Amino acid sequence: MGVYIKNMEMPKNCHSCPMCFMRFCQAGDRELSERETRPNAKRQEDCPLVPVPPHGRLGDLDELYASLKKWLIQNRHSMTEATRVWIRGVLEGIAAAPTIIPAEEGEAEEGE
Repeated sequence: MGVYIKNMEMPKNCHSCPMCFMRFCQAGDRELSERETRPNAKRQEDCPLVPVPPHGRLGDLDELYASLKKWLIQNRHSMTEATRVWIRGVLEGIAAAPTIIPAEEGEAEEGE
């Protein structure tokens, strides 16, 4: 499971990162070279921190997609064709919604 630290800005490099201590990256669980921890170094490409852009309320779109699709299948005989088409459109909208935080490894991405 990941963690979100509210109000933490993305560090520009390991030197300015609160997750790095004494040339050890706690987020990546690895030793850092002297070069990586210099104040003028760039953020490492393998940095495990993920930037979170400005967003609204976050929820699990994969779970929403799966629940709505299951409901559609279970109730398809009791609704009009227009309703089924509308719900399929909603499912397409959920599948096309932008990803703010990617699914964690091992988690199914139903809507994609």
